[in-house]
Amino acid sequence: MKSTLSLVLFLSMVTSTIAQNKVDSLRSALESASGANEKVKTLILIADQYQNPNDKLVYVREAYALSPEASDENKIRAANKMGVCHGMLGQIDSSKFYFNKALEASLISQDSVFISSAYNGLGNLSRISGDLDGALANFLNALNYSDAVPNRQWEADILTNISGVHFDLKNYETALEKVFEARDIYESLNDEKNISYTANLLAIVYRALGELDKAFLYNQEALQMLLEIRDTTQIIYNYVNTTEILIQQNQFDKAAEHALKTIKLADQFGERDPHITSLLTLSSIYYRQGKITLAKKYAEEGITMAKRFEFNGQLPNAYMLQSLIESAMGNYLDAYKWTELRQAANDSIRSREIADKISELNVQYETKEKENEIARLNAEQEVKSLELEQAQTRNFFLSTLAILTIIVGAVIFYLYRQRMKINRQLKAVNHTKDRLFSMIAHDIKNPLSAFKSIAQALDENYKSMSEDQLNLFISQLDTSSSKLLDLLQNLLEWSITESGSLRFHPEKVKLKEVANEAIELFKGASDAKQLTIENKIDESEEVTADYKMLFSIIRNLISNSVKFTRVNGRISIESKPNGQLIEIVVADDGQGMTPEQVTNLFDKNSVTDKDGTGLGLVLCKEFVEKNGGNIWVESEKGSGTTFKFTLKRAA
Repeated sequence: MKSTLSLVLFLSMVTSTIAQNKVDSLRSALESASGANEKVKTLILIADQYQNPNDKLVYVREAYALSPEASDENKIRAANKMGVCHGMLGQIDSSKFYFNKALEASLISQDSVFISSAYNGLGNLSRISGDLDGALANFLNALNYSDAVPNRQWEADILTNISGVHFDLKNYETALEKVFEARDIYESLNDEKNISYTANLLAIVYRALGELDKAFLYNQEALQMLLEIRDTTQIIYNYVNTTEILIQQNQFDKAAEHALKTIKLADQFGERDPHITSLLTLSSIYYRQGKITLAKKYAEEGITMAKRFEFNGQLPNAYMLQSLIESAMGNYLDAYKWTELRQAANDSIRSREIADKISELNVQYETKEKENEIARLNAEQEVKSLELEQAQTRNFFLSTLAILTIIVGAVIFYLYRQRMKINRQLKAVNHTKDRLFSMIAHDIKNPLSAFKSIAQALDENYKSMSEDQLNLFISQLDTSSSKLLDLLQNLLEWSITESGSLRFHPEKVKLKEVANEAIELFKGASDAKQLTIENKIDESEEVTADYKMLFSIIRNLISNSVKFTRVNGRISIESKPNGQLIEIVVADDGQGMTPEQVTNLFDKNSVTDKDGTGLGLVLCKEFVEKNGGNIWVESEKGSGTTFKFTLKRAA
C-alpha cells in the first residue's frame, strides 16, 4: 500500500534518462548566456536532465546564487527547485525552507501556478514528516490555485495526493471519492498511464474497506492496462496487491502462485522492495499452510536480501516470521534468538525517532510485545511437554523436565538482563528529557516574555504610537522571534544528535554559497543593529562536508556574533588554505569573553547560563568533529571574539 498510494515526492520533476547531447548543448548555451535571467533558466534546464539529486543540486545551487539578480519569476523557480532537490535527498528542514521562500515570493507576485506548486511541495513534506493535518491543509491550498495551471493533470495529481492523506487518516470513503475525481480527469485527457494507476489505488482502498471482490476487479483492470503500456514497476506492485487480496480471500494456493510470479519479475528488473516483500509473504503463506520447510527457505532468502540491500524496515517482521517457523519446528532456543534479533531491529529503527515521549512509549510497547511472545512460546513448550509425557516413559519425562527447568532458568535470566537493559535505557531517556525541559523552561522564558510584552503593548497602544515607535516595537518583535527560532532549531538538532539518529552525508560544497545563505537568515537582525557582515571567502573555495551540518555551524557562529556585537559593529567571514584543510574564521568586534567563559564554551555539561543554553556552540563542536575538523576560539573581554574551525578541502 505505502509504495503504491504514497506520492513519489518529486516524480514529475525528474527525467528518466540523461540526454547527454542535450546536456552538452545546454552547457554551450550557458557559456554564451548573457544576463542573470538567461543563466538561471539554462542552469535549471541542465539540472532537469539529471536523475541523481546530488547532480541536480550542483546546477540548482548555482541558479539560486544568481537568482537575486534575476526576475521575480526566476527567483521563485530557483527557490522551488532548491526545495525539490533537498526534498529528494531527504533533507526535510532545508526543503521546507526553500519551498517557504518560493511560496512567500509567489504570494507577493500573485503567481497562482507557483503558489500551487509550493503548497504541493510543502504538503508532501508534511506527509513525509507524519503531519497529516498539515499535509491536507497544504494540498487543499494547492488545489485552490490549480485552476491557473494549464495542464489539468496537475489538478488530478493533487487530488491523488489528497486521497493518499485521507487513506493514511483511515477516511477510506473520502479517499475513494478523491481517486474517482482524479480518474475522471485522467480519462478526459486519455491518460492511460495514470488511469491504470488510479485503478491500482481503487483496488487498494476497496481492500482496506473489506470489499475484496471490487478490489480484485480494479486490480485486474489495472494489470491489463499496465501490461499494454509495459510499466514494469507498477506491474510488480500490482502483483503484490493481488497476492494480498487473495490472502484475505483465503485463496492461499493462488496467492502463492502470484507471490512466486512477483519474485521472478522483481528479480529480473531489480525491484528490491517488492522482491523482499514477496519472499516474506510467500513464507507466511507456506507457514499458514503448514509447509514449514518451504516457509523457512523463503524467510531466510527474504532476510538475506533485506540485509544485503539495507531494507532494515523489513527485518522486524521477517525475524518474527522466522521465530514462529522455528517454534513450529520445535527449535525453541532458535525461536528465542530470532525474537531477540527482532527486538534489536526494532530498537535500531526506534533510535532514529527524536521525540522522547514517543520513544518511551515505543519501548514500553515493544517490551510488552516481547513478554507476550515469550509467554506464547512458553505455552507451546508446555503443550509439547504434555504430549511427550503421554508418549514416553517416566524416566524420559524426568529428563525432559530437567531440560525444561534449565530452559526456564535461562529464560528468567534472559528476561532479567533484558529488563535491566531497558531500565537503563529508560533512565537515560528520562535524564535527557529532564535536561531538555530544563533548558526549554530557562531559555524560552525571556524571549517569549519579551515577545508577549511587546505584542501586548502594540495591541493596547498602537493607535497612539508614532511611526518610529511602531518600527522600534516591530524590530523588537523580529529580534525576539529570531531568538526563539534559533533556540528551537538548535534544540531540534541537539535532540537528533542525542538520540543517535544523526546522519552524515559528505559532499562537495561551495563554501561562499553556504555562508551567503546563512547571512541571509540574519539580515533583519543585522540591519536592526546596523551591523556590517562581510563574506570574504573566495568564490572557488570548496570543502568536503555534510551540507546541513556545515550550514548549522556557520549559522550558529553568525548568530552569536550578531547577538554580542554592538550597534554599528562589524562581522567578517573568511577562509585560509592550510595544506589539505581549509581554516574558516568568523570574527566580530563585539564585547568579547573572559578566560573562564572561553574555558567552558564547548562543554556539553555547561550548556545553561544567563545568556542561553549555549547549545549552538556544542552543536558546532560536534558537527565540526563529525566532518573531520577542529574548532577553537580566541577572545578577550572588550576586544571582540574570533571563532576558527577547519574542514577538508575538496579534491
